[in-house]
Amino acid sequence: MRTWAVAICILIATLLLVRSWLSHAPTIEKTRHTDDRRDDPDYPYGNCKKPRKTEKDVFTGLGTLEYCEGNHGLAFTWEPRGEKGERFVLEVPSTERWPKDFPDWAHGRRDEILGNIKRITSARGWNFEFRDY
Repeated sequence: MRTWAVAICILIATLLLVRSWLSHAPTIEKTRHTDDRRDDPDYPYGNCKKPRKTEKDVFTGLGTLEYCEGNHGLAFTWEPRGEKGERFVLEVPSTERWPKDFPDWAHGRRDEILGNIKRITSARGWNFEFRDY
């Protein structure tokens, strides 16, 4: 009987630890997309078509960040860093890859768009770092 009590205590402690870690992650919303949507006339899906308070915004999902500007959107992947998930690394196309990976409206605007993402996420208390691929 004592073994069961110890096992239950360990389980509860583990669940509380996971819950604590998740509370430091960005808000999770559904933003799953296909990998290549540059030529899709119906892109963006989901969050960029929802009414927003601002012209430019970001939405996060499980490993995905969607940048919205008007009715346009770009999707990036992110992963947590640090012991408590207090930092996040956002995978972004290099300057050379940017025009190949994203639609025409985003061409030549890499620094501006990444600056907008940094400004918006910092205002929400999220610490995103960029890593080129």
